[in-house]
Amino acid sequence: MELTVGQQRVESGEGPCFVVESAGCDHELKNLTDTSVNVLSVRVALDADSETQNVLPKVGTFDEQALKWRDAIHGGCGQIATRHVLSPDDFNSDWTFLDHAILGAGGSVGYHYHDFLEESFVVLKGQGLMTIDDETFAVRPGSVTWQGIGQGHGIYNPGPEKLEFVRIAVKQADEEYTTIDLHDDLSARRPR
Repeated sequence: MELTVGQQRVESGEGPCFVVESAGCDHELKNLTDTSVNVLSVRVALDADSETQNVLPKVGTFDEQALKWRDAIHGGCGQIATRHVLSPDDFNSDWTFLDHAILGAGGSVGYHYHDFLEESFVVLKGQGLMTIDDETFAVRPGSVTWQGIGQGHGIYNPGPEKLEFVRIAVKQADEEYTTIDLHDDLSARRPR
């Protein structure tokens, strides 16, 4: 992918990628390959007095080799590989994280919720089961979920393939968020 903003040109290479840029910028996004690509565009409202001029775009790839494997999080089971691709310092808003993750077969992000933080998961590869507010449903590449503030949620990979996804998190302005684990690894849940 190639992004041109004003006079600046940034190339991301191959694979699933991300672009973060200021709203209202004139820009052009080009696919430099012969294969089709999916583009996810997310906009977060900024305060009227926010400084958005001179914010350079950030472009990168979701690189599996950059992930670090560890035990599952939030009371989940199995293994997860994660990385904060972007952190609060990379944004000029209440965006909190852009994370890249892979759940191994039989792995889960356990059932939990956040005070003052909402999230979306975007599935890149594999298939799994997402639970939000005690409703479990299947997800696959292209699935996008939204978990609001205070909504219980988690994701389980019944296998046999890896489940790769991106997590987008935005906190409520002027609040510190917390995470409350609900002690369910989701491995026994099935869609209704």
